[in-house]
Amino acid sequence: QGDYGAAARRIAGMAAGAASSSRCVACAEDVAAYGALCALAACGREEVRRLVTGGASERSVKANGKETLGKDARSDLGPDVDLLLASGGLDREERDAAEAKNASRIAVAGQRSGAYRDLLALVPGIREACNLYVMGDYGKCLSQLNKVWDAELKYDPLLAKTDLLGKIRNRILVECLHPYRRVSLDKMGKKLAMSPPELEDALCPLIRSGRLR
Repeated sequence: QGDYGAAARRIAGMAAGAASSSRCVACAEDVAAYGALCALAACGREEVRRLVTGGASERSVKANGKETLGKDARSDLGPDVDLLLASGGLDREERDAAEAKNASRIAVAGQRSGAYRDLLALVPGIREACNLYVMGDYGKCLSQLNKVWDAELKYDPLLAKTDLLGKIRNRILVECLHPYRRVSLDKMGKKLAMSPPELEDALCPLIRSGRLR
């Protein structure tokens, strides 16, 4: 129980080592599952895309013929050097050093995300749920997660001690309802594959806690 967003970022960052280390107490499939589930429980669609399904290297952009990272893909990679490169206030030696640092950060981001996507291929059911979440297909995402949970995840001794599935459902409800001031429980229930009473029971705690207004 804790900061699932921080856990997701940590697991994504250590994925390459976890896949090959004989000292890791969790198998590669566990690392992939834990990281993806933590991301779904705590992160928005863009961050899930960056950490889990897409990766920073796929979100890089071209600027003046050179590859740079988008703002959301740079956030956990250290000080920003793109502003220095764009400012034109550096001498040639400083500019070369800054460009080298930027290129290094892009390479590191690509290695991290690529390593994690390799691990995620070991748990195709969870990977599919993450892809559905990123695409905004929340009903199918929840159905896929429920299927994988009932078939495999509920028997995991670590996951059994958490309410990750409930937290993911709450996250999806917040994401789904956030743009609206008023919704129909019947229509929203059909979209999320939940009956109106189930949806009402799920929404009431979110409203009371202030996550939904």
